[in-house]
Amino acid sequence: MAGKQVLDIGICRRISSGLSTRVFEDRWVPNIKPEDLLSLCSDVSRLNYVNDLFRPSGGWNSELLCELFPNRVVQCILSIPCCRIQGMESLYWSFAPSGTYSKQIWNTPIPGKIKHFVWRACKEILPVCDSLARRGIDISPVCPLCNSEPESVFHALFRCSSLEDFWSRTNLPFVSEAEDGISFFEWIGIGFSFWNEVRLGLRSLPLNRLRQSARDLWFDLSNLVGSRPLMPLSSQPLQAWVAPPMHFYKVNTNASKFCDEVAGAGCVIRGWDGRVLAALARKLPGSASIAILEAEALYLGLELARDLEIHKVLVECDCEWVVNQIRSGVAACSPLETILGNIKSLLSSFSDVSFSWIPREANRVADRLAHLGCSVDSCQVWLENYPSCIADVLALDGCLFS
Repeated sequence: MAGKQVLDIGICRRISSGLSTRVFEDRWVPNIKPEDLLSLCSDVSRLNYVNDLFRPSGGWNSELLCELFPNRVVQCILSIPCCRIQGMESLYWSFAPSGTYSKQIWNTPIPGKIKHFVWRACKEILPVCDSLARRGIDISPVCPLCNSEPESVFHALFRCSSLEDFWSRTNLPFVSEAEDGISFFEWIGIGFSFWNEVRLGLRSLPLNRLRQSARDLWFDLSNLVGSRPLMPLSSQPLQAWVAPPMHFYKVNTNASKFCDEVAGAGCVIRGWDGRVLAALARKLPGSASIAILEAEALYLGLELARDLEIHKVLVECDCEWVVNQIRSGVAACSPLETILGNIKSLLSSFSDVSFSWIPREANRVADRLAHLGCSVDSCQVWLENYPSCIADVLALDGCLFS
């Protein structure tokens, strides 16, 4: 039963045509249950399948969404990528960026006895009072340390008040974040996703952890055996933008997110002489993940290059994880795969195209345009021109002006 509850929480349907996903019966909006979606809709009779929320030309019908749902739900739905090509609707694991649920415990490089302990905790077969009482043993199910609630596995490991001081001293993120009634299996599944997002750069550490994490990293690097003394961070040379080869155009893209309601995408296309051929700033739904926003920005840049009939492009992005996903060619199950599929559908429009990761300092123009995208009404495009707010970063890149 606990496993089914976890699946009910974590599994969502990835939307393609929307013809086979029922609005109020299938789980397709992350973090919103179908029954909650039903209770929040102002006119249930107008909807049957998710396709009813699309425009005839494709994409979400934002006006209809605003009529039927509150803003929080509208933002969540708008953050779900729309497929530009027809495909099958599939299930994905919403707690992982890749969309797949993996047996991460056994693949973790830790001692076997710890893996076995965690496995037993996930299976709820540790000898805690609540479990023993339910199996017929004459024992009180209440925790003998705090006497406040039944001693479940999760309570024994995290929730008991006698452990508060211990866990507060560890400063581990996410340990104290849990809802009432959650199982250890549910918690560790969400926790693995959170920690992986921190490791992959898709989620930021809390500020109080960020400072210490930077200090620890600097200490470790400075004390590497046989390494040369590290230069102070401020004296490290910044990597600059490099113009493409002759007859190629370079597409730089980026996404920016300030909160759950404000995000933007930016892209700039420049030639081998550094001149700006086109620039774009577009508002995006802020409730989408950073990975999806970065992939959407990359799609918009590639789409703009196609519309300008450019045939040889070098695409640069400062989100390494998204670039690696495109390069790997490995299909993901998550909504990110919807955007990756849209990107792949554009590749036949070019005779030569490649994707590269670059550091943020070499992507300053696209970054500035992404910030601008947060404040525009919907989308703004400049052809053989650019907004004045990027003039200084264009100069830093050594670009020519017309």
